[in-house]
Amino acid sequence: MRVLIAAGGTGGHLYPALAFAKELKKRGAETLFTVGSGRFARDVLAREGENFVQVPSAAFSGRSPLELPGILAENIRGVFKGLEVLKSFRPDGVAGFGAYVSVPVLLAARLGGVPVLPHEQNLFPGRATRLAAVFSKKVAVSFADSMRFFPGKSVLTGNPVRDGLAGRGRQESRLGFGLDPGRSTLLIFGGSAGARSINDAVALALPEMKDLAATWQVLHIAGRAEEAENLRRVYSECGFSAKVMDYSFDMPSCYAASDLALCRAGATSVAELIATRTPAILIPYPYAAGGHQDGNAAYLERAGAARIARESGGKSPDLASILRKSLSDPAGLEAMRSRYAAIPEDPARSAVKLAGLAESLFK
Repeated sequence: MRVLIAAGGTGGHLYPALAFAKELKKRGAETLFTVGSGRFARDVLAREGENFVQVPSAAFSGRSPLELPGILAENIRGVFKGLEVLKSFRPDGVAGFGAYVSVPVLLAARLGGVPVLPHEQNLFPGRATRLAAVFSKKVAVSFADSMRFFPGKSVLTGNPVRDGLAGRGRQESRLGFGLDPGRSTLLIFGGSAGARSINDAVALALPEMKDLAATWQVLHIAGRAEEAENLRRVYSECGFSAKVMDYSFDMPSCYAASDLALCRAGATSVAELIATRTPAILIPYPYAAGGHQDGNAAYLERAGAARIARESGGKSPDLASILRKSLSDPAGLEAMRSRYAAIPEDPARSAVKLAGLAESLFK
């Protein structure tokens, strides 16, 4: 079986597609990715040893009317490029993982009569998934609450996560980062590219929590070298033991080391929190298209596994009080962790479910 995978944009779209591709390869399938012009997807796929082809695409949202003719022309070029890829690769089906970069390839598949399987990572479906759902037999969704958007077509697969995400030892993971193996650990990260506003909010909150430095340590993925250096200084001034990194390719160990995570509410982050059963404080990115992160965060909050700190104007005024409440209540954190057991989605099995669905549709 040959499967063309249309993905790219951010890590929230790309990493689930990668987990899906790896599962397909275990089953003997051949895969090829199509991505946009952004460097992020190309770098990740090259590092993972995946074959890919760049396809022209452009987003319609947030553009002026004067730009629309050029955007339309770019996407038409993408459709023709997609038809070329279909002709040369001859896939049995096309799996789409959302974002505007997938749209030209999905339209090409429709024109070429190739079956399509869209996968939606967020609770609220994006435009690319809604479009592909019109001409697909099934739509894979990540949340049970999303099934209502595609009646008669929805299949709950969950959102695929990377292999080996859960199961690491807590003490050895902490030791690997140079942290105290016996001290409670707060994990802070902002997504695949970090988040300056989260870094700034944490730096403002720390002076109010100096008394917690004796019982808590921090593992912080800052995203940028200059911000990491500033955060190291702030942690030191406030008496916190902290490991601050620009980036980490070992998220399984980061989750294993932590008792609480502070992060955005992107689809991949939420899926990984569910897979590792990590209690969380979520700061939804306020400018995410379609309010995706608000929906994802609300889902975990309703389940009792997360608390939400809102961001407005680049600031999160409630973060310090929510952090203090969470860090001062170990029993409450364990109760939050236990709430994951009632969540029906199982991201650790999602790649298997999604690959099985693809086989049933494409073979």
